[in-house]
Amino acid sequence: YCVVIASRGGTTCMINAMMLHPNDTAVQTYACIALGNLSAKSNNIKAQIVSTGVTGIITNVMKNHRNCPAVQASARFALKQLTASMPVQPLDEKTEMVRNMFRKTIG
Repeated sequence: YCVVIASRGGTTCMINAMMLHPNDTAVQTYACIALGNLSAKSNNIKAQIVSTGVTGIITNVMKNHRNCPAVQASARFALKQLTASMPVQPLDEKTEMVRNMFRKTIG
């Protein structure tokens, strides 16, 4: 099911929903969980998701919802999944910055 969701625009739909509803904590929480779960299933899906620049969106979500534990936890989960065991390839500057910030946060 993950490949079907990713190949039929599901990840783009989730990212668009995050951008269209930045103040909706439910949208942010469930989109982060879904993106994290999808990225954990396949490096190809993970690379597709990361290439959209979603890591920057997720960090903004964390900034905008500092007092919402559900958003914080799901965003951390998504960032962890999106940056775990990434294939060796050149990364854009923002993705590398987020990866380094996340590594410092978790030790």
